[in-house]
Amino acid sequence: MEILKLVILFAFNSGVQASGEGPFQNWFQSIPEKVAVPLLVSSDLIVHQDQNPNATRSATFKPFQAAWGELRPDSVLRNSEWTWRVNASQFYAPYNGSDIAAPSDRQAFVSQTYDFSWSTEGNLSEALDGATGPLCVTQLSAYVDLPVNVTNAFNDSTSCVPALGRLCVEAILKRTPAPTLENGCKWGDDSYKMFNDLLACTGSFGRDPTQSFGQSSSGFLLNDTATQIDSGDTFWVNMSGPVLGKETWLYEKTANQIQMLLFSISLPTNTTPVLGKELLCLRANTTKLPDVDLNNDGVAVVGEVVLLKSGTARTAGVESLMYLGLMALIVGVILG
Repeated sequence: MEILKLVILFAFNSGVQASGEGPFQNWFQSIPEKVAVPLLVSSDLIVHQDQNPNATRSATFKPFQAAWGELRPDSVLRNSEWTWRVNASQFYAPYNGSDIAAPSDRQAFVSQTYDFSWSTEGNLSEALDGATGPLCVTQLSAYVDLPVNVTNAFNDSTSCVPALGRLCVEAILKRTPAPTLENGCKWGDDSYKMFNDLLACTGSFGRDPTQSFGQSSSGFLLNDTATQIDSGDTFWVNMSGPVLGKETWLYEKTANQIQMLLFSISLPTNTTPVLGKELLCLRANTTKLPDVDLNNDGVAVVGEVVLLKSGTARTAGVESLMYLGLMALIVGVILG
């Protein structure tokens, strides 16, 4: 794997900025040679952490299995097996972006990457029977902090059913529209704009509807060589700014939280294309977390529980640190 171009946009001052607020809102886009940013981290360092993560987990699944019966007789997608891998890393880099720095000039950073690998030959389009896209991806936003009891229910597969419940998963898939770039690949409709709006998901995300919940959608064409990936390529990178306070709390949250991806694509058949939908969940660290409601608000969430592990809760207010840097910015990447 080689990251050809990488631009990292860091949150400045408070360290709080919503995911995707930079100029690269899709996962695969051409990136300018130079972007004015407060701080740069070497792409070589990101590649090294991707290949040597602190926490990693992968799980296999049968992609778009519900549509296999309608695929062409010579389909390579039918009966195939894919693997999704999630990496989480904490590392240190010079604060001023130079190659050499004294320990006092170095700051902690947290990175997260996803990659797919598949058992068939060819790139992603070929692995999907020549589908040209758009491939729509809806992702649970990085700042969504799920409750500990929901998170602990997850197991080692890519299924979201143990954590969210079968009815919730089925409802999300049922409401997933045909992929189109005209609406930015957004999930849902006028009545249901977020996963937690669904009645079948009431309680599945463990959140009061008035509290913070978010998801983001992206789409890209598979017949565009600039956005094509091969088996094993990293296709998404999430990068924090300099971590404030105790360095380990953000890494612990990233490694322990559930990663959720919803894919939709039109798959070729001998007649009319069939809609393929896939909802996946994965955690880099599946260790059971203590159900401790640190701030006594009625629900224990991952972000506050890991404060205890890192020791941050003893040195700073929970609310201030829970949101400093949690909204890490999506990094635009092109991989080859």
